[in-house]
Amino acid sequence: FSVSHAAQLAAIASIQAQQELLARVEATVSERARVATALAEQGWTIPEAQGNFVWLAVGNKTADLVAHFGAQNPVVLVRPFAGEGVRISIGAPEENDAVIAALEALPWRV
Repeated sequence: FSVSHAAQLAAIASIQAQQELLARVEATVSERARVATALAEQGWTIPEAQGNFVWLAVGNKTADLVAHFGAQNPVVLVRPFAGEGVRISIGAPEENDAVIAALEALPWRV
């Protein structure tokens, strides 16, 4: 994805607000660990992550998983990579709880 000029300015402002930036990074890392642990406890294989997302390598079930997420209430949006898997961005705890619940309800694991 390209980055707009406004987004670049926002990134610079974020870096300049270092205490707030570090607090957000810490919160994201903590929430990512919580989500990864919950999904591993459900039987999913979650590779170690360093970004603001977790990865589910579901291969040829990618479209099925995306459809399952789309049928949830609230809808869970993920970034699919056809034939490979889905990237699930870490959000607010209640958003991540929706991801965890949606995957718990899925009748299969990869």
